[in-house]
Amino acid sequence: MVAVCLALGAVSAGLSTLHLSFVALGIGLALAGGTYTLFSAGGLWLNFTFPVLSILLTYSALTIYAYLTQDRRERMIRDAFDHYLHPAIVQSLCDNPDVLSLGGERKDLTVLFSDVRNFSSVASHLEPEQLVGTMNEYFNLVTNVVLENEGLLDKYLGDGLMAVYGAPLPTPVTDQAVQACGTALAMVEAATSLRESWAARGATQPLQIGVGINTGPMIIGNMGSDYHFDYTVMGDEVVIGSRLEQCNKILGTSIIASARTVDMARDRVAFRELDLAHIKGTAEPVRLFEVMGLRPVSDAMTNRIKVFEDGLAAYRRRDWAVARDRFAAALDSAPDDRPSAVFIRRCEFFAEVPPPDDWDLVAPERAAAGRPKRRTALDADPFTAAPGG
Repeated sequence: MVAVCLALGAVSAGLSTLHLSFVALGIGLALAGGTYTLFSAGGLWLNFTFPVLSILLTYSALTIYAYLTQDRRERMIRDAFDHYLHPAIVQSLCDNPDVLSLGGERKDLTVLFSDVRNFSSVASHLEPEQLVGTMNEYFNLVTNVVLENEGLLDKYLGDGLMAVYGAPLPTPVTDQAVQACGTALAMVEAATSLRESWAARGATQPLQIGVGINTGPMIIGNMGSDYHFDYTVMGDEVVIGSRLEQCNKILGTSIIASARTVDMARDRVAFRELDLAHIKGTAEPVRLFEVMGLRPVSDAMTNRIKVFEDGLAAYRRRDWAVARDRFAAALDSAPDDRPSAVFIRRCEFFAEVPPPDDWDLVAPERAAAGRPKRRTALDADPFTAAPGG
C-alpha cells in the first residue's frame, strides 16, 4: 500500500489532473487483476479493500493539491491574459508557466500605439449611444488584429490603444517588429472598411488612424497598487513609440516606425525614410520611417520609395530644386501622398528662407513632443495652403 501510494505521488508531478486520473484508474485495475489472478490460480487471498481506499485517498489528496497550486496558476494566467492575448498564446502560457515573469524584467520589446484622427470632430456629430456603438465596432476590429498577430493588448487609451510584442511569451526581436508592422497595416485596412459605415451614421470626418511603432529595451511586469495593477511596459522607448504616432499628424501618414524597428524588420517589410523629428526625452533627432507594406511589394511601390528617397537625399544636401522635382514626381505617381506634398512645400519655403548653417535637418514645424515652436508657413496643411506662403 505504501509503495503504490508513493509511486502514484511520484508520477503525479509531471501530469495533469486528467492524466493522473487515468494513472490512478490503471493502478486500481492492475491491483484488481492481480488480486483475482492470485486467488483464482493459487488460492492466495489478498486484502483488496484497503489498497483501493489508499489509492482513492492518495488520488484525492493529489487532485486537491493540484487544484490549489497548478490549476490555480493556470486560472491566474487565464484571468490575467484571456482578454489581452490570442487564446492559443494563453494556452501556451498555461502549458509553460515558467516562461512567464510577472515580477518585472528588462527585455527588448516592440510597442505599438494607435489613435483615431479628428476623433473630436467625429464624436461631435454623433449621439452618445451611436458613438459608443461605433467605437466598440472599431475596437473589436483592431483588437482582433492585435491578437491575431500575437500581440499583447496592453490598454485602451481613449480612442486609441497600446499593444506590446515579445511578451509575455519570448519572441525574437525580428519577429516582434514584423508582427507589429503587420498589425499596423491591418489596422489601417480595417479603418478603411469602416469609413462608409461611419459616414452612414452621420460622421462628417472620414475614419483615419495613426500608428507609431518602436523597438527597444523596456521594463515589463505587474505595475500598480495593492488593489489594482496591470501587466504593462514602461521606459523611454515606450514614450518614443507614443510620440512617433503623433508624428503622423505632421507628415500626413498613417504608420511611422523607428529606425530600430526598421533594422529588425526590413527583410520582410518595406519602409521609406521620411524625416527627422525632435522628440522629448531624446538628445538627438529621431529618424522616422513609413511602413509601406509587407514584402514583396509591387514594382510601382518600389519605384515610388526610390523616387521619394532620392528627393530626401537632395533635400538634405540643400539642393531644393532637384528635391522638389523628385518629390513632385513621387506625388504624381501617388496623388494622395501627403509626405511628398509636405516636402514640396518645405523645398519652396527653404528656397526663399534658407535654413541656418547649423541646421539639424529638422523642419521648423510643431514638434511631436507637444512643445510648440515658432510657427511658419510649414505648419499649414499641404493640401489646403498655398505652397511656400
